[in-house]
Amino acid sequence: MYAKILKESASQLTLLAIQNDAESRLSMEKNLALSFKQVTYMSNMQEALWLYKSEKFDVVLIDIDTLEGDIHEFIDDIKKQDPFQAIAVCSNRNHDAPLLIKLMNSHITGFIMKPMELNELCKILSKVCAKIQDRQMLLHYLEDMERLHDKVLHSCHSCSVKVALLNDAVDKFHLHASPVESTEEKEEEDDFEFFETSSATASSVTEDTSIYKDYFSFLDHDDKEELHDQLSDIDVSLLNAFSERGGDAQHIDKLGSCMMRYGNVLLHYQFFSDMGTSILEFGKTISDESEMIVSRSEDFQALLSGFCSGLQTYMSEVWEKSSENPKFFNDSIINDAETIRGMMLPSKATDSDDDLVFF
Repeated sequence: MYAKILKESASQLTLLAIQNDAESRLSMEKNLALSFKQVTYMSNMQEALWLYKSEKFDVVLIDIDTLEGDIHEFIDDIKKQDPFQAIAVCSNRNHDAPLLIKLMNSHITGFIMKPMELNELCKILSKVCAKIQDRQMLLHYLEDMERLHDKVLHSCHSCSVKVALLNDAVDKFHLHASPVESTEEKEEEDDFEFFETSSATASSVTEDTSIYKDYFSFLDHDDKEELHDQLSDIDVSLLNAFSERGGDAQHIDKLGSCMMRYGNVLLHYQFFSDMGTSILEFGKTISDESEMIVSRSEDFQALLSGFCSGLQTYMSEVWEKSSENPKFFNDSIINDAETIRGMMLPSKATDSDDDLVFF
């Protein structure tokens, strides 16, 4: 199951594998060559560090049982080059507490116990790759937000819509500044109060939706198509995830992956970034807790079906109709995602073994 997940998450990533055992290398090469974009093997840490300084790798995999030298110093040297470098360690010394503590203090991303079973190897590496993708999504989101910010600032000087809004604001200012000649005029002015008292009800406040005017003209057509594609994949995965026989962990995991990609598209846009973050985290939790969801499929089938129906409504009412208020569905979807996600998370283990869990 995890081999397919790894292939999906690592297809655009590069791997530097450092080990000095021919048999293990052949086995690893056979299993990982089809998953990663590129796999480079080195037999000692000195040559690997020299190569690392001249070439960027997304994942560094170290078999510490086959290497000579100070592994902790080597990891520190890698971290000096890139503090965020994803590093996974392979070893059969999983009961060596001092070693594990040092590795945790070195902030490695994953620990793989030997002998390495294919499913376990793919499971750990898929989580390492997921962390890389999460960071790339965040950086991409920040870059997009900076570009959008610059675009909005620039458009403020040239867009007629912004000029109209400015003129409207000036008119409102003059209306407040005009002398009050009658009680009727005073009452009309009160409608334009910018600050309400604490006793005012929400229904007395009318949101100015003019800031959303022409907003949808800025949305990328390709992103709209991508959302439709991912929503279709979400529906198919949801349909396959549950049946009369119960839940299917593989399709539940795929449902989470589709949900993450859906949320990643929304991250790129100002009004949808909060919802995108929530859906992305929700999707990751679904993937991480797929086995637990299988064990409670009757509970989560209805919850996930309802959430997906909400996404369908959101697409049809907001993106398809170019809603006058794009943020209308945000709070509801975020609340639903966080509520269901909260029901999934308490099932995680809390015993003393948690001290040795790297994820």
